[in-house]
Amino acid sequence: MFPRLAYLRVGMEPPAGDLYAVPGLENPKYRDGVKGIMNTLLFAAGPKARMPSEFRKQLPKGWTAAKVRGAILLKHPGLEPLLETGVGYELFFTESQIMVAILVRLIDEKIVALPMHDGLIAPISKKDRVRTVMEETAEEVVGFRLPTSEKRL
Repeated sequence: MFPRLAYLRVGMEPPAGDLYAVPGLENPKYRDGVKGIMNTLLFAAGPKARMPSEFRKQLPKGWTAAKVRGAILLKHPGLEPLLETGVGYELFFTESQIMVAILVRLIDEKIVALPMHDGLIAPISKKDRVRTVMEETAEEVVGFRLPTSEKRL
């Protein structure tokens, strides 16, 4: 969610595919580490010289914070003005505005849903309607239809 909202913030469309699959770290096993570093860079209010230890173990040996930052910027050069500016908190607020608007709309439609980060737990019988509400509401709030996916618990 945060890279997509960051792209909206700079007036650009994100590239297709997994936004966390960056050069040299395309293997899905590194996704959580890249995601963690990218979010760290969006939330940091100044230069991050060191990699948080929880992400170091999710990446291959030899990958420093600077090297991961460089790989992120190879894939997402348009996001460089936002990195290490603390903008993540504003993106977090935008995400919450989207989620609250979705929940209010679902309440109005008598559909029970529980928020979970940038997703919802909802009855399988309502999945198509919930997906539509999520996509339409995101577009109303930020002007862009954010992609959705289904995960079964």
